[in-house]
Amino acid sequence: MIPALVLAFLSGFIALSYEILWYRAYAFMSGGAADTFGLMLGSYLAGIALGALAVGRVCRDGDQAARDDLQRTLFLLTLAANFLGYFVVPALSVLAVRGWSWKAALPLVGMAAAGLGAVFPLAAHLYVEPDERAGRWVSYVYLSNILGSTLGSLLTGFVLLDRWSLAGIHRFQICLGLGLGLFLLPLARKG
Repeated sequence: MIPALVLAFLSGFIALSYEILWYRAYAFMSGGAADTFGLMLGSYLAGIALGALAVGRVCRDGDQAARDDLQRTLFLLTLAANFLGYFVVPALSVLAVRGWSWKAALPLVGMAAAGLGAVFPLAAHLYVEPDERAGRWVSYVYLSNILGSTLGSLLTGFVLLDRWSLAGIHRFQICLGLGLGLFLLPLARKG
């Protein structure tokens, strides 16, 4: 149960922090175009929904071998999503230098969000026992995700952006993501 709470909190924190950072970069790259927020948010939410949908299909098999594979998948997915999230802003820079539209990097937002959005349901599936208390435990995992998302938005939007550079916040984010991966490593090795 503890791994699910930690994963839900940190994945929510990281995902919403990245969303704020991505919007800041997209707003700059687009020159403040009116459709920037809607397109970036649409890519982000579509990615989260598709990531959760894909994981739902993967979680249907309940044998131990599949569970071990899911733990390794969660570890690798967490690392991949955090690396993709980190490279959204550099990808925007490369596109700008080459004269491409900022809209070309929107699929990268969707892919990173899909990986981050898949962490929550996969963690709940792996670490919440399917017994008569499952509903209560899943609600705690949801609460943990909401708290992480809220703290990520508030801390990034109202504290870090006033004190750190965009690059500094990105370094902080990738360190959090790698820390999350390190937290998962012993769990993935058990399988």
